[in-house]
Amino acid sequence: MKHDRRSFLRGLGVSIALPAFDSLHAETKKTSSTAAQRFVCVSPNYGMNPGGFFPEDTGADYQTPTSLKPLNPHRADLNIFTNLDHPGVGGGHGCSQTLLNGVEMKDVKDRPQRMHTLDQLLGEKIGQATRFPSLLLGGGGVSWSRAGIKLPTD
Repeated sequence: MKHDRRSFLRGLGVSIALPAFDSLHAETKKTSSTAAQRFVCVSPNYGMNPGGFFPEDTGADYQTPTSLKPLNPHRADLNIFTNLDHPGVGGGHGCSQTLLNGVEMKDVKDRPQRMHTLDQLLGEKIGQATRFPSLLLGGGGVSWSRAGIKLPTD
């Protein structure tokens, strides 16, 4: 039986879509008593419009910023942290390298392990309940391993 490229791709598309069916995850849902926790960090490597991401008010009654409106259905399960820019470590674009650890490279020459970032720590602690403990997306990267190695982005 001869298989052409079109038939192969059609079959491949079906095999890729199969893991998305809820019935395949039914056993996982039955055994899991609590939903997995997740941490998302948006790094402003090259700047961003803060008004679109950060609420002007604090507390549970904040007005949802424009860029976060799609997350409104999850608002009860969401925490937004602001003012994590570490202005004492040089500012500007170089400051984005300290976003998740607050440490400058020049201060860790003798102990690179101090570069370990919050996202990687949380991946070790709560990421075991998910398929991938940590996903690094984008360009440049701001994540550092426990050994003090800068992690590449996907």
